[in-house]
Amino acid sequence: MKNMREYKTEPVCLNRYSEYTKEDIVAIIDDLFSKASHLTNPKLVFESTMEPYEDYPGDVEVYVQGMRHATEQETEEYRKQTEIQALAKELGVTFYEAATILNLKQRGKI
Repeated sequence: MKNMREYKTEPVCLNRYSEYTKEDIVAIIDDLFSKASHLTNPKLVFESTMEPYEDYPGDVEVYVQGMRHATEQETEEYRKQTEIQALAKELGVTFYEAATILNLKQRGKI
């Protein structure tokens, strides 16, 4: 899916010291999904903020994750990277060297 990119909404932090009613949770989830209406195959994700060295549970971040269409700039960047990788493999050089060669060719120096 080279024309799709992974995207996630801004997370909402559920504080462990706060009390949430069923209506609060439904409102939070509805708001997240409304912000993610442009995503393909949206999924609700719950993520703990607890660090490995902590021995108490952290707050929970909730966000919606899905796929969005790539922009023209991202598609062009993907095309350039593919071209650089193909040239590097063909010539047996590093990606940096292949990018330099392509840049010099585009500028008419080679």
